[in-house]
Amino acid sequence: MKESMILTFASCISLSRIALTPFIIYSFVQGYYSLGFVLFCAAVLTDLVDGFVARKFNQESRFGQMLDPVADKILLTSVMFTLLTTMQRPTVFSLCVWFLIAKECVLLIGGGLLMWQRNTFIKPSALSRFVSLCEIILVVALLSSKVFNVHISIVVVYGLLVFNVFISTVLLMWYTKLIAQK
Repeated sequence: MKESMILTFASCISLSRIALTPFIIYSFVQGYYSLGFVLFCAAVLTDLVDGFVARKFNQESRFGQMLDPVADKILLTSVMFTLLTTMQRPTVFSLCVWFLIAKECVLLIGGGLLMWQRNTFIKPSALSRFVSLCEIILVVALLSSKVFNVHISIVVVYGLLVFNVFISTVLLMWYTKLIAQK
């Protein structure tokens, strides 16, 4: 891992995910769900590509390892918040999405405090990657109903939502235990 390399091609790919976020949000707010969907999918692809590029071309850096999960959290919390405010959903649904947003914020702030106070960085785990994937699937399912004018069963939407809340709770407990051990 390169400590001195900050701005690599791989980290630029992660930065592009952050740069795409305002355009995604603007698209949703203006009602351009198709454009927002395409931009969101492009941002998700950057999440797949940045790590591959870093490993394949020996561009792994501490900055890149920290930037990647931050970019994920910025993208997912922004999109979930925007969908929450632009789509009509029942209260229970809204509360669950607020929980997912709060979880992302807690992980982001907690990771920042851990880095600042203890100079410790906890690399994303397989569980945290799985949780992010599940949140992406939830967002894609919600957007698909708008973009493709497809009815997605309430059972499927709530199933995805409850599963996301459950695994997010498990993730929070796992990180809490991990931090307590450090």
